[in-house]
Amino acid sequence: MDEIVKQNKYPPHNQRAQLKIEYCPNSIVMLPITEQEVECVISRLKGKFSAGCDEIQEYIVKKCAVSIKGPLTHIYNMSINSGTFLELFKVARVKPLYKKGDTYSIQNYRPISILTVFSKILQKIMYSRLTMFLNKHNIITEVQNGFREQKSTIMAIQSFIEKNMRSTGWWIEGSGYIFLFNQGI
Repeated sequence: MDEIVKQNKYPPHNQRAQLKIEYCPNSIVMLPITEQEVECVISRLKGKFSAGCDEIQEYIVKKCAVSIKGPLTHIYNMSINSGTFLELFKVARVKPLYKKGDTYSIQNYRPISILTVFSKILQKIMYSRLTMFLNKHNIITEVQNGFREQKSTIMAIQSFIEKNMRSTGWWIEGSGYIFLFNQGI
């Protein structure tokens, strides 16, 4: 394992300018993932006891973060450099989750997919990098509400209703209540 860690000695963020990579500010550049990034994402995991198909639980990974961050960083960088996503990372354990009603009726369950914790870590790192780039360059429109921090489908519905009511002569007023009336009446 020490050999894998030694092969993965990337400079820290502040020394990356010395890599002599031609940089274009409007392009997304996949710099090597650092051990600090991996450790930070692991520390933010909830520590669940559920496990993906590899049977490794989040709480175990959190306990071993210092020992495994080097090899994981190497594996993640190999994945990015080769442009491949490990097959094991694509496999999910699907379990039925009870919603409500009769517990003997299959219609009262919905499937949930449990990914491997190692897949979640890489996905969180890539998600963070991608959203940072998209936000920095204002690529995502303000009306995009799904999968964004401090945005929700409720906000999208509210915005839709407000715009449509204004365009048809109906108005929304009040605090906490919606009052509808037509200006022409």
